[in-house]
This record gives sequence, structure tokens and C-alpha cells, in this order.
Amino acid sequence: MASQESLARVQELYVAYYGRPADQEGQEYWADRIDDEGESAIINAFGNSAEYEAMAEGQGNATLVNNLYEQMFGRDADPEGLTYYTGVLESGEKSLAEIATTILNAASGVDQNEFNAKVEAAAEYTETYGSAEDYDIVAAQDAVENAEGGLYTPELTPAIEDYQGAQEAVSDYLQDTVASNEAVAENLEANAADADEPTDTEIDDALESELNDAGGAVETASTNGTAGSSLSLDSNASVAAAQIEAQQEAYADAVDEAEATVAETDGLQGAINSLQSAETRYESALKAEIETDTALDGEFAKFTALNETGATAEYVLNDDGTVDFDPNTSVADDEVAFIEADSNGNLVLADGESASDYEGLDAFLSAAQDQYDATAAVTKQQGTFEEAAEKVINTENDADDAEVTVDNGYSVTDGEVTVDLTNPATGSSADAADALLGAQEAAETFDEAVADYQELSALQDQVDDLNEAVGDAEDAIEEQGVTLQTNTASAEDDLFIFDGEDNAITNFGDSGEDQIYIGDSFTAVEVGSDEALADDALGDSGVLEVFFSDDGTNTTLSFENEAFQGNATNGFEGNTIELTGVTGEQLQLDNGYVSVA
Repeated sequence: MASQESLARVQELYVAYYGRPADQEGQEYWADRIDDEGESAIINAFGNSAEYEAMAEGQGNATLVNNLYEQMFGRDADPEGLTYYTGVLESGEKSLAEIATTILNAASGVDQNEFNAKVEAAAEYTETYGSAEDYDIVAAQDAVENAEGGLYTPELTPAIEDYQGAQEAVSDYLQDTVASNEAVAENLEANAADADEPTDTEIDDALESELNDAGGAVETASTNGTAGSSLSLDSNASVAAAQIEAQQEAYADAVDEAEATVAETDGLQGAINSLQSAETRYESALKAEIETDTALDGEFAKFTALNETGATAEYVLNDDGTVDFDPNTSVADDEVAFIEADSNGNLVLADGESASDYEGLDAFLSAAQDQYDATAAVTKQQGTFEEAAEKVINTENDADDAEVTVDNGYSVTDGEVTVDLTNPATGSSADAADALLGAQEAAETFDEAVADYQELSALQDQVDDLNEAVGDAEDAIEEQGVTLQTNTASAEDDLFIFDGEDNAITNFGDSGEDQIYIGDSFTAVEVGSDEALADDALGDSGVLEVFFSDDGTNTTLSFENEAFQGNATNGFEGNTIELTGVTGEQLQLDNGYVSVA
């Protein structure tokens, strides 16, 4: 009588090599020989049969090897394995039967799970129909071929955890890094439903929008200046980078050419350098004044709200921070000083006024002083700038009659100064200096646009890489023999993953082996027909639970956010998954997976 161990091994060999259950007579025969001689001594004899000759006739070596994978694991051979074992077979190093045992002995994970299911189905067939009179080769082969191993959670669960980790990495990067980008933050402020807590999708959309705008800004900037040529960024990142580099080189050449022209006039480059320094200081003063003006407007509104003047009187805020009082707005030229500057430039209440008569005066007076000082700084820097511009014009033209004023030699918009030395109030045009300033400004504008574009591109590249990791993790899940789904089950073995959000799933369990992965933190609790989760104290206050409640047709899975919530009698707080067409008594929770029992 053959040993059970050898009988079981022969069954495995039949499935692996012939793709069918063993017949009882053959199983006994080969098991006896294994007991007597050992497997290695009989394996080639086992493989050399009329059945093998029929199976191999007209088949190439690669096909024969691939058939082994299909028979054992229900899948094609991986390319590396197919190439290797085909070469081994062609060289005569191993027979096909020896290759079959090698592949079988190396099986693990999902493959082992699948093979075990086929062997189990084969053993059942052999026991029931294995006699010569009952054995049907077609039915026997179908029994093995149709056997499926189902979910193999030892590998599926880590794959899911990797997938969740990859998703979390995307979310963390969007929330922590992308959302803090200045352009993206401004977009979210304008477009997100809640700019303080934007969703990942809103951040992703904002990044895409700002990157498109930044690319457009680069293209627009490429048309500025004498080196400008209309640039259309290529969708290929490396090509676009080359386009940008070429454009920057063109701008650099234009600057070099303009500098060479300027160098022909003694002292002109030094005068231009002084002008640029003065322009920087002037712009800084202008921007500081914008900030102090905004702050003063706010304090002025507070002050006037706290200190009513009556229907016909009002306080008048001047641009420099001083304040007048108009006792009667219907009478012209009757304003008197309320806050004025003393001989040291300090703002004080006008004579006859008492600080104790006014609320909020200190904060208002402080803001007014800041504005007064900022205005004085603007006046000073403006004069220095205009003198520097006049010196450039005079130096280039060997003259002394240049005069530069706002809108005649330069303009100011929102704290930014635009120099135009071709249009002074008096004096000749400084074309060489203006050409250099224009070339430098065009190059700087382009570089700034490129810097913004590259910063956003780097963010997008990282998001793309992280999303690719999510895709790879998703592929790894589906390699476990399941189809990842979100809302609707298919005819396949579907997997749904609870992500802490509400969801509704249709067709769950209708076909295939459908599962919902919820992790190993939850304990299942069935809600009785006479119980209400929102009103009754259910479950264990010290255990995190998921409650199964159904209305006879559909089931709701209610997940606690914290362990005690099922015990609350004033409503349930947590997330739910609605399963249509499934009753609670059909469901089971095992190893972190909810399925139809």
C-alpha cells in the first residue's frame, strides 16, 4: 500500500505535467514506485508515456514549457522563466518532467495557492471518479482547469498596504508641498471650496492650471526685447528645456551686444549702474509705501468708526499720512489740521486737540507716522533716481540739459518702475543706454518666467512620479488575481478598499469572489432588526467596530472613527459603505476582508 505522502505527490505530478487528476490505478502505481525507488529515479519514466507523446506532437519547446505554467498556475510563463526553461529543455540538461518538478518545487505565494486549489480539485475527482470505468478525461481536465485558488491574502494584504502608502505619499506631497507654492496657493484661494482645507483634487487642478499659465508666461516673455522670437514650448520636457536654454543664450547675446555699444562712451556704464541701483531703492520705497498706505486705510476706518463726527463733518486722510478735519462738508476750504508733522517729522495732534478725547488714537497715529515716513522716503528716492537718469542721458549725449520726470523718462505702476530714456522731458534720447536696459530687462523677465515655470514643472514631475508609484502598486494588487474597483462590482474577483470615506457599492458578490478590504483594526457587529445604531448603545466601547445593519434587501457597513461611537445614543458618527442587494447575514469579516459568506 503506497504512503499517503507519495499518493499526494503523484497527484501533484499529474496536475503539473499532464494537467489532469490522476486515475486511481496510475496514482497507486507511481506512488508505489516513489516509495520503492524515490521520485528522482522515476520522474522521467513518469513523463515518457503515450499521453506525453500525443501532448507534445507538433509542439515547440516554448509551447511545452508554457503549458506547464498554464496547467499548474492558470497563467502564461513569465518571459524570463520561459526563455530559461526552453533553453534547458533544448540543451537536454533536463527533461520536461524534470522541468515540471523544478517549477513546482519553486512555486510560492499566489502560484502555490492556485496550484493547491487545482490539486485539491484533482484529488476530489480522483476519489469520486478515478476508477477506470468512471474516469472521463474531458471532465477530469475541466475539474483542474476550472479550479481557482481565490484570494491569497498573505501577498494581497501587503500589496494593498503598499498601494495605500503610495496614495498617502501623493496626498502628503500635494497638501504639504504643492499647496504651499505661491502660485498654487493663490489659485486655491480663488477657486477652492475651502482654501484652508483644499482637497487633493483641487490642489492637483490648481497645479495643472498654474503650470499651463507659467508655460504661457515663458512663451510671452520670449517675444520681449531685441532677442525675442516667438517660442512655443514643446510638450516633451527635454525639448522644452533645450528651447529655453537657446532663448536664454539669445538674450545673453543681446545684452553683450548692447554692453559693447555702451562701452564706446566713457562713463556711460558707470552711470547706468548707478541708475539701476537708484531704481532698486526707489521701487523698494514705493512698495513699502503701498504697504503702509493699506495699513493706514484700515486704521483710519477703525478710528472714524470709534470717533463719530456728526452728519456734516468728516476726517480727511491725506496721502502723506497727515489728517485734516472738515467741520462742514458743504462749506469749501474750511478744513483744519487734525494730525500734522512737527519740525522733526513726527506726526502729532494739532494744537487744541487732546488725545484723551479720542479712542484708538495711538494705533491710528502709529500707522499715520509709518505712512508719513514712507512717503518721505519715496520723495527722497525719487529725486535720487531722476538725477541718476538725467546723468545717463547727459553722459551719452555729452550734454547737461536732460530733465526726467514721471511719464517723461519713466513711469510707475504698482510700485514697479519702467525706464524709457528715449522720452525725457528735456534733452536728447539715450538710445544706447535704453537698449541695454531693455535687453537686460527682457532677459530678466524671461528668466523670472522660466524660474516660475521650472519650479511648477518640478512639482508636477514629482506628482507624476508619485502617481506612477500608485499605478505600480495598483498593478501589483491586480497581479494577485483581483480587479480593483471603486463603486461597481464586475463579473471578476473584485477588490474594494475602504479609505475612510463614505461609499456605495452595487453588484457586490453577484459573481466572482468580491472582497472589501477594511484592515485588521475592526471587529464586526451585526445590528439586530429591532436595534438602531443611531439610538441604541451597541458593541464594545473599548473596541473599534464595523456594524452590519440591513433592511432586508441592502446592507450598510458603519465604521467607527473612535471605539466608543457605537455606544452613543445620540447619533452615530463615522463613515459608511452601502451595499445594494446584500443582506447582513450574508456577510463575513475575515482577516480584514468583508465578503459574502
